[in-house]
Amino acid sequence: MMVVRALGAILVAIILAPHVLATDVRFVGQGTFNISGAQVEVTFSRLQNFDQNTTSGTLYLQLWASPDNDPAGSGYELTPALNLSGFTGLGNGTLRPNAAFENITFSAPYTAPPQGSYHVFLVVFEFPNLNSFLDSAPAVNNPHQLGGTPGNTGGGGSNNLELDCLCSWSLNGGVLSIAAERVINNRSGGLSGTLKLKLWATETPYTGGTITGYVMGEVNLGQLAGGFFRGPIDQQVSYRRPPNGTYFVALTLTEFDGEDRTVDWVSFSNTHTVGGGAPPPPPPPPPPPSGSIDLGCPCTYRVSGDFVDLEVDELTNTRSTRSGSLRLELWATRQAYPGFGTITGTVFAQAVLDPLEGGFRYTDIDRSLVYNRPASGDYFVTLTVSEFTGTGWSIVGSVNFEGMLNAAPAPVPFPIITPGVGGGGGGSADLLFVLLMLGIGLRRKRFRFR
Repeated sequence: MMVVRALGAILVAIILAPHVLATDVRFVGQGTFNISGAQVEVTFSRLQNFDQNTTSGTLYLQLWASPDNDPAGSGYELTPALNLSGFTGLGNGTLRPNAAFENITFSAPYTAPPQGSYHVFLVVFEFPNLNSFLDSAPAVNNPHQLGGTPGNTGGGGSNNLELDCLCSWSLNGGVLSIAAERVINNRSGGLSGTLKLKLWATETPYTGGTITGYVMGEVNLGQLAGGFFRGPIDQQVSYRRPPNGTYFVALTLTEFDGEDRTVDWVSFSNTHTVGGGAPPPPPPPPPPPSGSIDLGCPCTYRVSGDFVDLEVDELTNTRSTRSGSLRLELWATRQAYPGFGTITGTVFAQAVLDPLEGGFRYTDIDRSLVYNRPASGDYFVTLTVSEFTGTGWSIVGSVNFEGMLNAAPAPVPFPIITPGVGGGGGGSADLLFVLLMLGIGLRRKRFRFR
């Protein structure tokens, strides 16, 4: 597992040598890229064919990290090489003489390089010469720090479940705070088993495999649908005091499949010393909350391709105390939901919100969410708001929409060629990746190309 900061940079449109020119295709203008967990979003204002007579071959874009400021040298692929026809809808991704692609926008899976300092470039390739780029747009303020967070080490997530850090913990009396950027279910569908974050005290540094020690606290995250994530996570739990001594500390993500199995982890560089004397008393139980979480409408949703646009007028915490994490879910059901009890159906879109302080509200919520397409048919639609209580999610409000959702079959993707970069000999057949922008509840810094 790579521990990744949310970051990006400005890219500037200049030509760097050496590279082999076939068609004279160059970047013009500026754009942005934003790395957010396992996704990277890229925009660029213009890619133009300056050749007066020749139509280009099919063009590909890729985000590239070079440790020595040479995009033609060795480095790391931060994204797959992406066929322009795949995400622009512009025919076969070629450019006629003097023509240009404008306002290019795409989202792609992000692969973190080893921790270090890198120069970042957006590069363009032309088929069939896929081993040499035509032009590059280097990031302003290069180099950038990419990869793991100093001081913490992590293990690769198994079964496509991932603990995405920055992660931290702190102890205040008998209260233990456990925080993680998010937990991701990268599976294509279905539900995970029950997930938990467990903070361990161990006598030796944990480096993976079976863990032995003392669980000082744990956070129950419930189940998580494939293709979704939960976060940011920041929970306070009771501290289970280990015997006196000095311990190494690790945070594990477990999934229940008959027993809790570790699927990902992070080890912290700091140690935890437990002194003598009696253990601190447990904290008093919190008072039961009064008031409610109110869902204020008008509320609307619209399905557009692989995304759902959700708008909610406001969400208010009328209590005097802070809520748990909140979750908006759009449900497709065969029968109309009566407004109470268990709801049965398919969650076709979901947004997770940070806890809300007492007396505060979210207003003008407007989210573009991944569409989890139900089976073909007509459905009633209900929007629910749920709160995480520490042991699970509980529905605290709902609204039913008029009209039915008609779920049509998903379109069939078509194959493209994913080229290699830098001395590698061609590309391999692959399927067009689905552009998933998991933009819910992420902390981001925006950067620009110029």
